[in-house]
This record gives sequence, C-alpha cells and structure tokens, in this order.
Amino acid sequence: MVPVKSLGKRNVLGILVDAVDYEYVVNAVMLAAEEGRSLAVSALAVHGVMTGSDSNRSWVVAMYLSCIGVVAALTAWRATAPPAAAKRRRLADMEA
Repeated sequence: MVPVKSLGKRNVLGILVDAVDYEYVVNAVMLAAEEGRSLAVSALAVHGVMTGSDSNRSWVVAMYLSCIGVVAALTAWRATAPPAAAKRRRLADMEA
C-alpha cells in the first residue's frame, strides 16, 4: 500500500477534506492499476463554479446541474457495483 502524503485538512464549504499531493495520487492510481485493485479517488475543484460572466444564464445552470447529476449517478453506480460482476465482464470481454 502506498503511504499517504497528507497536506492536512482543508475546509471546503464547511466540510473538512484531506488534501494530498498530486504526485502521490498519480503513483497510487498507477500502483492500484498494476495490481488490479480498485481505488476510490475523488477530485474536488470548486474554484470557478458559478463565478463566470455567463453563470446567471439558464443554459449554464442547466449544464452545471447536469454534470453534477451525471457524476453523482456514476459514483453511486460504481460504489454499488459488485466487484465480482466487473471481473466477470472483463473475463467475458477477453474471451470474446
């Protein structure tokens, strides 16, 4: 397991989140991929959201909400997908 190089807790909208070094995350993702393990990673970038000159336009708000919905749905799907099913799909794809 790769040791976490923590940069400490940061307050993001009232929620304390762990900040980590970019190089650490890349190495951890690559190691997990090489070992065939899953790895939960969340990238949080809140700067710039709703701060542009077009932010009050309905199409921009719809785009933001759509993106948030897609990410939430895919995260929920990934979190609830049984690992065995994913492995069976990969094996079936390799045999085909």
